[in-house]
Amino acid sequence: MSEGRSSTRTETPTNNISNTIYRADSSPKPVVTQYLQFLPYPAVQNPNNSPSCSGAGFAASAASKSEGTGATLMNLGLRDPSAAIPSGFSELAVERSPDGLSTAALFSDSAGGTISIVVSQAPARGTGRGLLSEVGAEWTSGGLQISVSGMRDDLPIGKSVVRSVAAALDASFNRTCLLESVNSDENAVRRFGFSPPKAPPGFTRTAEQAEYTSPTRGCGAELSAHTPDLDFTWKFEDAAGQVIRAGIYRYGKSFDGMHSSERSRHWRGKGGARYWVAADPAVAAPDQAALRAIAESMDPAFRQ
Repeated sequence: MSEGRSSTRTETPTNNISNTIYRADSSPKPVVTQYLQFLPYPAVQNPNNSPSCSGAGFAASAASKSEGTGATLMNLGLRDPSAAIPSGFSELAVERSPDGLSTAALFSDSAGGTISIVVSQAPARGTGRGLLSEVGAEWTSGGLQISVSGMRDDLPIGKSVVRSVAAALDASFNRTCLLESVNSDENAVRRFGFSPPKAPPGFTRTAEQAEYTSPTRGCGAELSAHTPDLDFTWKFEDAAGQVIRAGIYRYGKSFDGMHSSERSRHWRGKGGARYWVAADPAVAAPDQAALRAIAESMDPAFRQ
């Protein structure tokens, strides 16, 4: 998903969590599902709501071991977040970029979980809005750009941990305007005026995921003016194990037409949203009637 916001970033340290979430060119990887990369016109998932510490590599210099994470971050005008780091995590490394403008602190647990804090001296973004998701948060505070991100047991660390670490680190965090990525259910799909797809004959719905953005209270008047980004996905499977997936999304810029092939359908629908339905790559002969039925159940105006 290469359609996210562009910004000029100060070079920041590479660490394990950055490599998990970001590509070598610093563009974010999808955080919801990797499925759409297989489609001819992929509606790859939304990067706009992922914390964004750069994945660009460089030879960082280690901070003084005697200084430690807390003192290093306090020297930047922040606070020591150690008390908010979950039990089982310990400090693994503190690094600075060669130019001295960026600092990264990494914590880990015995199961390979990581929590990363990256602080860069950089101008605030034009929108003044930060980002918050289950994976992490990114925001500006004065002349600093800050990100907190983490994984545990191969899953995102969770918002409760992200919020706790961020608030411990930056006293202004809870007053910051953030676009929060919210994981919900089909009730949210209907609240936004869309119809969840129905399982076609012979198929059962086996998975669903609904994600949208919502401004936090720190955004003030922006709460009423915000148009949420949307990302809804579903999975259907038949008795033979054949899989068809479908989705509705609205964010960024995308293919603005209709694409139809033996394996997939991709089109624009109401509310400026994009719709898609596709058979998994492993399906040798996609069920055309099932593809069409799912498409029509999401959007009665669908025309093949």
